[in-house]
Amino acid sequence: RRAQPPTRWVEAPRRRRDAPRAQSLSFVPEGDAAPPRSALVVGAGPAGALAALYLSRLGWRVRVLDAMPGNERTNENAVVSRRGLAALRDAGVVLDPERDGATTLEGAVVHRRVPNTPNSAIGHATNQFKGSVVLPRGALVDAIARSIRSSDESVVSRENTSSAAVTFEYGKSLRFVDLDNRVAFFDDVSTQCSTNDVFVEVTYDVLVGADGAESVVRGTLEREGVLKCERNADGLFAKTFVLPPGFYHESETSRDGWHRRRHSWPSGLVDAFATPNADGSFDLTIVAPIGFWRSVRDASDAEALLQSYVPNAFDDIVDVTTDAYKSNAIEVLLNPNALHPNGVSTFCSRLTAFDGSVVLVGDAAHSAWPTLGQNTDATLETSAYLGAALERAMAFASGGVLGGKEDDGGDENNFDVKTALVTYFERGRAPAARAYVRLCETGFGSGDVGWKRRVENFFFFAKLFVVTCLHRLLPFLFDAPALSKMDDPSWGYDDVEDETRRESGTVFGVFFSLITLVVATRRFGLKKVVESLVTTGRALLTGDANGGEGVVIVVLGFVALVTAAFRFAEKRRARKRETRRGNATRRETRVA
Repeated sequence: RRAQPPTRWVEAPRRRRDAPRAQSLSFVPEGDAAPPRSALVVGAGPAGALAALYLSRLGWRVRVLDAMPGNERTNENAVVSRRGLAALRDAGVVLDPERDGATTLEGAVVHRRVPNTPNSAIGHATNQFKGSVVLPRGALVDAIARSIRSSDESVVSRENTSSAAVTFEYGKSLRFVDLDNRVAFFDDVSTQCSTNDVFVEVTYDVLVGADGAESVVRGTLEREGVLKCERNADGLFAKTFVLPPGFYHESETSRDGWHRRRHSWPSGLVDAFATPNADGSFDLTIVAPIGFWRSVRDASDAEALLQSYVPNAFDDIVDVTTDAYKSNAIEVLLNPNALHPNGVSTFCSRLTAFDGSVVLVGDAAHSAWPTLGQNTDATLETSAYLGAALERAMAFASGGVLGGKEDDGGDENNFDVKTALVTYFERGRAPAARAYVRLCETGFGSGDVGWKRRVENFFFFAKLFVVTCLHRLLPFLFDAPALSKMDDPSWGYDDVEDETRRESGTVFGVFFSLITLVVATRRFGLKKVVESLVTTGRALLTGDANGGEGVVIVVLGFVALVTAAFRFAEKRRARKRETRRGNATRRETRVA
């Protein structure tokens, strides 16, 4: 069981891994205050937009630049669970179902094949993902931008007016960062110039790298020796297309509400899942090894794929519109350009520069395999931690109250950004970010698509099964699996990881003890074993072994041996993790 309560993000004093929850209050200086500091955010995704929101509320002038043209923003679905919704709620961001196309999930549906019945599957409803919200990533950014416009009378300007506290500019691709002089150079890809001589020069006080898994900002920090980075690809590739509304035969009364559920078709290394859109259709993603996709050569192969792995997705096509969905799906399955890597995990030794001038958030800081559905939540939470760290430093400098203790006072305009980022943010978020990436890899292989992945998956899910059974049989003694706390914002990712390690020790001890009891019973008999256990229990409770000191010593020695064996295995695993090299790590890092 847990040795201590889970992380409480809103309480003080903090554990070493925690940061205060950022509030929606403003620390904008008044009167004859010094000019506001300037922040440059590279990347206009959810992480960059939320970071800009917090910075603007703290009195910073923020400039958000993104390489993607504004009219070409990705609108792939993002799933936001309780953890991400808590970060949005604390920032004052409201998701509008009508305007943002947000759908609140009522749960999930797992479709499993019917034995001895080809091309057929039966769906079973569960409460997984209940309460999570699905919406396009672009709509999520727009919702955060609305909060920026409505807070502190600041105005987001897409026309780049100087009066706005936050400006969003698209079509600006980061070329180079001069860390010493705090200047960033961008190629203006939005111009119709045939050369690359058109660039934008931007100075900053703090540079926020939110430019995704292939972050240029992170690459700059790597080349300058500020941090080390390990990257691992999961070896899987995905394609996404649209399913028609009501593909699950909504007319059946037992399936009411299925249009607001996440659907999945698990099948070993090939996984398919669908999330609902506002118009009733579904975005279906199929994830599989590269060899699987190479076997899809023509329309008949594509149709066979759909019948095998999504058997009830296009049943009983009765109109031209629905038939168009299937034709589009086959076209996507045959298009090699529609194939994209499923996931690349990123471990960074640091999330900030030593002088506090650069900070990484979102996938630039901790991209992960999408196995636990936490990618959007983690990016939003990291930006909230950034706002909390800066707010805490400003509150300390201005003589505010932190953790129930009044500070001595200070100058809110001259607060130490380095302390805010390097101390509060680095120590508060970096351990949790690395734990999050490790959790997404645990049980889902180590970048290998083969026997190793299958063995790891087997033991991982076997452990989950055992822990779940122990919890259901003895709920007063065993907790539910720690991974069930991933959506809970009161649990830090590092708390969840610590709990999973304790679960491994529990399962190890239970199985080792059962095997020992079986062997001892066969060797000495059940009566002798029970007498030995009773003697040991009496010795531990009353201190009286009643002549059975030798038995007590043997039993306690056995317990110590089991504990030592598990600790040795944990230390060996930790050393192996420290020395491993990512299979997708940058070439220059590997050479270095």
